[in-house]
Amino acid sequence: MTSLIRFFVILIVVFAVVLFAMRPDLLEDVWLWIVGLIGLIVKLFERAWNFIEEKIKPKNELIPATVGAGTVRPQTPKRPAESARRSSDNRTIEDFPKPKFQGITMELKRLQDDGASTLGVLSFDGEFYCYTLEDTYREVKLKGETRIPAGEYMLDFNEQLTNMTKRYRESEFFSEWFTYHLHLKNVPGFEGVYIHNGGHHAHTDGCILVSTDYIEKTENAPVTLTNSRNTFKNLYIKLKQHLDAGVRVRIVIENEPTRQMPKPTLS
Repeated sequence: MTSLIRFFVILIVVFAVVLFAMRPDLLEDVWLWIVGLIGLIVKLFERAWNFIEEKIKPKNELIPATVGAGTVRPQTPKRPAESARRSSDNRTIEDFPKPKFQGITMELKRLQDDGASTLGVLSFDGEFYCYTLEDTYREVKLKGETRIPAGEYMLDFNEQLTNMTKRYRESEFFSEWFTYHLHLKNVPGFEGVYIHNGGHHAHTDGCILVSTDYIEKTENAPVTLTNSRNTFKNLYIKLKQHLDAGVRVRIVIENEPTRQMPKPTLS
């Protein structure tokens, strides 16, 4: 491109020199016009050359990566969502431990199921507290006769004035310290699951009964709790202090098929 422009410039200059040598009187009149014309011609040639280059230049030319003597296709990068889920050591978010629960944890381990009721133990941070009694396990829920699924549930007061709450408030034994029922929240397939007192499985509709002692099942009687009201009172007051102070409380329920029943150490 540069050589071509130079050629035309030289040609014009030679022409001008010859012209002015033959007609020196023209130099005074037309030298400014000649300079402008030369600049215009050069600009036009530059634009023409750039246009031709754009037309003949290959578009989106890809240079393949080579390994040795062979050629490989460029790899497509991973999707952003997938890359974001993995750390530098190729682990996913699920591989890392969950944040430690900040609050009070109760653990309920189910130990015996006789087909009518389930006997278990309740502990705080691994320290045994009392026994529990629930309905039996059923693959298909039978209303009022089926225990809730094992799992982790947050515990709080159910601040609804239900008929059951009214009965507790009107009772001489409960009236001085009871406000609302201790409620297990977001239990799948169940509503109104409480921790309360009771004697045997007929006294619970999926709820958890508590006691420091029990009588084993006989031919004529089911498993029966014998100190449930006092145990519930102590547990209720203990949990109420935490809940009223804004402390989070949860219960973790596990199924463990064993018959080893430790003795409680109620405090």
